[in-house]
Amino acid sequence: MNNLSRCIALSLFMGIVVGFCSKVSAQKQAEVNITVTEPAPGESPGCEDKTFAKQLETQSAASEIVELYYIRSASTMVAILKEIAKVNPCLGRMVINSQGNNAIVLYGKEAQRNFLKRVVAMLDLRREGVDMAMWGILVSSDNPGELSQAMREINKEITRTRELLLDTYLAFEEKARTIEVDSQVQNLFTQLGYPNALNPNRPYLSMTDILLRISAARNPDENYRNIAENLCNIFQDDKYLYYTQELDKRPFSNYLDKVIPGVENDYGDQCNNYQYNSQHRYLARSFRRRKAILDFALNYAHFAQKPNEFDPKALQKSAENLNSFLSPIVDAINRDVEELFIEPTLKRIQEIVGEFWDVSYAEVGRTKVVGLNGIPSSVKSTTVSAFDETGPFRANELLEEAGRLNEFSKDLFPSLAAEAVPASSVVSLVAALSKDRSLFRALTSGVSLEVTPSVLRNSTSAELEIDLITAPQSTQEVTGDGEVKPLSRISQNTVTTTVYVNTLDLFTLSTFNSQTTIDGGRTYIPVIGTIWQGIFSGVPIFGELFSWKNHPKNVQHQSIVLTNSFIVPTAMGLAPLHDRGRVTDLYNACNAVNSYVFSQERRLQEIKEEEDRTFLNRDSSETQVFGQPPSFTSPMFGVPTSSFSECDKFRVNPQ
Repeated sequence: MNNLSRCIALSLFMGIVVGFCSKVSAQKQAEVNITVTEPAPGESPGCEDKTFAKQLETQSAASEIVELYYIRSASTMVAILKEIAKVNPCLGRMVINSQGNNAIVLYGKEAQRNFLKRVVAMLDLRREGVDMAMWGILVSSDNPGELSQAMREINKEITRTRELLLDTYLAFEEKARTIEVDSQVQNLFTQLGYPNALNPNRPYLSMTDILLRISAARNPDENYRNIAENLCNIFQDDKYLYYTQELDKRPFSNYLDKVIPGVENDYGDQCNNYQYNSQHRYLARSFRRRKAILDFALNYAHFAQKPNEFDPKALQKSAENLNSFLSPIVDAINRDVEELFIEPTLKRIQEIVGEFWDVSYAEVGRTKVVGLNGIPSSVKSTTVSAFDETGPFRANELLEEAGRLNEFSKDLFPSLAAEAVPASSVVSLVAALSKDRSLFRALTSGVSLEVTPSVLRNSTSAELEIDLITAPQSTQEVTGDGEVKPLSRISQNTVTTTVYVNTLDLFTLSTFNSQTTIDGGRTYIPVIGTIWQGIFSGVPIFGELFSWKNHPKNVQHQSIVLTNSFIVPTAMGLAPLHDRGRVTDLYNACNAVNSYVFSQERRLQEIKEEEDRTFLNRDSSETQVFGQPPSFTSPMFGVPTSSFSECDKFRVNPQ
């Protein structure tokens, strides 16, 4: 029976984790419906973990608040924790509740709270996602033939840009393979259980892998200069000429500034004029990033090897610290792609449309979607167009309105004996003819887009489940007392598809031609036409005098959503690189990491002192010309201190 209870608990826990990771939403409250078969009365085995039970005997209950970092659905997390507590006898009599959307309240003994905090930490780590920047383009024409020709040329241009963007990432990958990594860092990764993390011969390199190799570069001053020059040389090829000719800086300069600290350069034809403004500055920034990587690698290895003992707070803190280094790099790459590839492509599309006389072009909006792995994101946009649907006066309408007004005006205009027609009736008829009868139809058109990304295990590709709807969504009367005729034709386009994208990719979402046809109605000669139509409208041919029929109103366009997608690297990109079958001595690995961190900090201190002496030895005239030297006591130049936890917690049998 004990073994059966353990199997039920393990199966339930794994089912909850899988279902939670794929269905939880960061914005909406989700429902968790899980059925648990509880043991019959008297069959509860109690807490079988003797060590755990001994801890519970000496502890008293207390409350604690656990904050969520990324999963903003505390009620969903609470439901999971309660179900786990049901099947684990060691967690009995705990109180678990939510506080808002991003905090959980735990009440129980310390060992029980720590157990559930480890569950929360494991689920609340940010997975890799997909950033998508979207540009809406509307190409319109009343000439279907020219519209189709223009669209063929536009699609060719977008395909050319996409192929060039993919080639660019492949070039990034190949250049990263040539980086010489620091042997000390390589050994540390091996000790931590990541033997292949810096292996250049792996079949693919994700953006996380590329950043790892850059951060672990041997002799950073030399390697960084080579990386910058190699990156620059990629864009010297003639195929990039159209994209770089109007760029007033080096291609991917934002990326260089974030990834290769301290590099400065002037834009020119050559790629070998990079300078560093301070050796200590770029080495300090590089070291802080390297240190953050090692810190997370150590804590994740602890989680992977000892899931019942790892420090949940340390794991979450180390992941958040590393993500803070990666986020600016993501933003920099998105800006570079937009400047180098998207803006020239949009300009070229506009030029293509300009070559066709009857085709018009409009950019109808730009938006950004940050897609968390497995969580749907929605974008909706609507526009309202008003059409004049005012019809002619009908004889019955005219008489009814005049009679209503006559009841009001007959006392104001007394009749005279000599009058053939009462003055009040004349005034009422004139007022009825002059009444504003404007009637408009509001046509609400819009785009509804829902994207659910799923990053694949290699972190170099992702699948996007996309639902796109473009259609007039509703019609309504805006003003007036009459009734408008129904639309003679209205079209709706729905696209449901799965798109496979690479790390850096460009794709389009396009609907078929969308056209709305509205009856053009008739145009009437002022006064005469409306009165004539109102009296003789029922008479064939004769009733249509003083008016003419308009052609139907056609609105035909082709909508394109140009989407740049980028698989966002996060700290969890290191997770697939850990060899879970390898048992390592984390205590010795922690000491090795701390020793390395200490030696690097001492080296940075020596470099800072040397640069301080160099600045202080400058004569006063040079100081007047170049200004005061930078303050090395500021946080940017300060020597980072070790933030690693004590290594005793990594012992096999911690005391």
